[in-house]
Amino acid sequence: MDSKQKLAAQYRGQLRSDEVECKVRAVMDIIKEEVSSNSGIYPHNGGLISKNEISRRAGIGMTTLFTKKQSKFRAEIDLWLVDLMSNSVDSPCGIRLSHAERAEAWKRKYEALSLSHHLSELDLQAARSDLERAETIIKKMVLENNNLRGELLGLRQPNVFPLRPN
Repeated sequence: MDSKQKLAAQYRGQLRSDEVECKVRAVMDIIKEEVSSNSGIYPHNGGLISKNEISRRAGIGMTTLFTKKQSKFRAEIDLWLVDLMSNSVDSPCGIRLSHAERAEAWKRKYEALSLSHHLSELDLQAARSDLERAETIIKKMVLENNNLRGELLGLRQPNVFPLRPN
C-alpha cells in the first residue's frame, strides 16, 4: 500500500471514529436527560446503564468501544458512568422501591386529575342549566317585546310613535 492509500485509509478510519464519538456523546446526553427527568432512574434496560447499553442505544457494535483505538474515549465513558451512577439510584432494591414510589405518585396524580374532571363536569352541567334559564327568559322577553310593539302600533295616537330599530 502506498502512502496516499495509507493516508486515505487513516482519514476514513478517523472519520468513523469521530462518527462513533458523536453518536455516543449524543446518546450519553439523552441518557443523562432521561435519568434526571425520571427521578434518578434509567427507564430502559431494567434501570442498568453500561457501555454495552450505550453502544446499543448509539447503534454501534458492542465491541466498538472496547477496541484499542477507542481506549481513551472508553475511559471518558467510564468516568461519565461513575458520575452518573453517583447521582442516581443504583441498587436493585432502590430501583424497586423507587418504582413503587413513582407508581404511588402517578396514582395520586390520577386521582387529582379524576377529581378535577368531575368538578369540571359539574361546572359544565351548571353552565348548561344557566344557559337554558337564560334562553327561556330571552324567549319570554322577545315575545313580550313583540306584543308591546303590536299594542303600540294598535293605539294610533298622534303623540305616541314607535321607536325605529337601528
